[in-house]
Amino acid sequence: TYGTNNESFSVYESADLTLKNAVFSRLFMQYALEDSVINITLDGTTEVELVDVYKAHLIFDGGETDTLKTPSFNTSGNPGSVTVNGGNIILDCVTESTLSTIICAGGFIINGGTVTASNNYYNVVFDSVTLNGGELNIISTSTDYEAIKGSIIIEKGALLTVSATKGILDMDSDIVMADDAEENDYFFVRYDTESEFVPVQDIESALNGKAYAEIKIDTHEHDLDDNG
Repeated sequence: TYGTNNESFSVYESADLTLKNAVFSRLFMQYALEDSVINITLDGTTEVELVDVYKAHLIFDGGETDTLKTPSFNTSGNPGSVTVNGGNIILDCVTESTLSTIICAGGFIINGGTVTASNNYYNVVFDSVTLNGGELNIISTSTDYEAIKGSIIIEKGALLTVSATKGILDMDSDIVMADDAEENDYFFVRYDTESEFVPVQDIESALNGKAYAEIKIDTHEHDLDDNG
């Protein structure tokens, strides 16, 4: 169990860590050996000012009330991955940072839990996100940048919520269903005041230009006659 006020620690190789009601200034993994696996179990609420993942694979687990709060994940431009299996991850970059909230060249993978990402200055999602389960909530109040620049691959059973002032998708971004999607699979998209079923191949055209709206993209099974 780690954590006292305003301390930092570095991980040099594979490790299993428990973060219990901790406050850190920095959590460094840039010294870890390539392909090191760092398993972190959340216990209570942990706050970190900077999480820096270099070549390591960072894995989070936690219960429904366990939370990690940090402005962003930074991989320093090198292949490092972040996997969330449970708990709550809150990435809040709305006050000072000018960087994306999810910068994870090696992949940001959500298998469970809830990830909420906010940014007031730039794209919220810069690199690819794979949403296998759980929820990803994206909040952007930037008037200059769309919320999503990277790609989001969403599996059936996952939920993506996007609230954006400027717009949802940057010209280089996309939202697609997982590789096993069939041509007749649909996204169930709920806007502020209406909902519709959108075929997989039409999701970008349905979202492009949308702004000032909360959009929920749900891949749970729905009746095609269900409009709400």
